[in-house]
Amino acid sequence: MYPIKPTIDFEPTDSYQKAKKDVITALFSVKSLPEEQQRRLAEELFGAANVAAVINMIRNGFK
Repeated sequence: MYPIKPTIDFEPTDSYQKAKKDVITALFSVKSLPEEQQRRLAEELFGAANVAAVINMIRNGFK
């Protein structure tokens, strides 16, 4: 079973704000992974050719 942590959260009603919150949550989740898992996930989602660019975006916060 996966460990869970109870949290207090909010759910935006506006679709744009919900999407924005989801992207930020996903970014924090990916940043918490070890480097090798970040690379593997990037390869699965974006293909090996784009991995370096995606990892740089994750580390730099899409700057």
